[in-house]
Amino acid sequence: MLKLLVGGGESLVGKLLFLDSWNLRSAILPVHKNAACPICGRTPSIFEVQDFDYEDFCGLRQEDSEIPVEGIEADDLAARIERGEPMTIVDVREPHERAIHRFPNAVVIPIGQLARRQKELDPEVDTIFICKEGKRSILAINTLREAGYKGPMYNLKGGMDAVKDIIFSHEGAWL
Repeated sequence: MLKLLVGGGESLVGKLLFLDSWNLRSAILPVHKNAACPICGRTPSIFEVQDFDYEDFCGLRQEDSEIPVEGIEADDLAARIERGEPMTIVDVREPHERAIHRFPNAVVIPIGQLARRQKELDPEVDTIFICKEGKRSILAINTLREAGYKGPMYNLKGGMDAVKDIIFSHEGAWL
């Protein structure tokens, strides 16, 4: 972009810079315009960006008819863990997310497996669901409700982002 602004160097308009870092090679490949493209082709049919509701598309929007999902703040969860209260923490994040930042002693159950693995949860103790930001855990709770699970379930408000600065005495490190 800077080259275009200052007018220097070779522009990559209509080209693709290919970088192969494994073999330390690079190449500039031509990219031909698609004449049938609905945005930039000979007869464009798309002239504006369509408004897109991400939460509705991903099933994250809470309908008015749904029972509200109870949440727990990160500080409250930390205090309960410190006191040794019985609970099950379920991590519904994807493997690559857990590789970056794990939650100690959490049971890992991806959302797609929750309904069939609900027998792994103890309906006599609180179950806290965690994800990155606290949205997918709401979806997880609603999924289990639809599957007939009756135990107490809570969403960790703010997800892993909310607990990243909490220190647990028994861990001796940042969570």
